[in-house]
Amino acid sequence: MYESDRHQKNMEILENLPDIEVTEHAVDQFITRSGTKQSREKIYRKLKLMYGKANEVRKKDATMSLLNNNIKPARYFERMGWILVVVDEKITTCYKAKLANFEPTSPQSL
Repeated sequence: MYESDRHQKNMEILENLPDIEVTEHAVDQFITRSGTKQSREKIYRKLKLMYGKANEVRKKDATMSLLNNNIKPARYFERMGWILVVVDEKITTCYKAKLANFEPTSPQSL
C-alpha cells in the first residue's frame, strides 16, 4: 500500500470513530513507555487511530481490572501488542501487555 493510500485510509478511520477522548495521562504513558520523540499532538492522533483499528479484548482477571480503574468498568482494546484502557469513553492509559493475560471478545481478536 502506498504511503498516501495508507494516510487516506487512516484519515477515514479517524473521521468515522465514535466520540472518544484521549487523556493527557494516556499520552504521557505512551511517550514514556514507547520512548517516542513524536509530538504530543501526533501521539494523541496515534492513540485514536490505534483505537479505531483495535480489537476489543477482555482481561482474564476482572477483579483486578475493577480495582485498577477505581471500581469503574473498563474496556480493553489491543493493537500491535498495546492495550488501550477505555473508561467512560476516554482512553485513560495504555501499555505493552502480556497478551496471555487477555482473551478475545470475538473469534477474530488477538
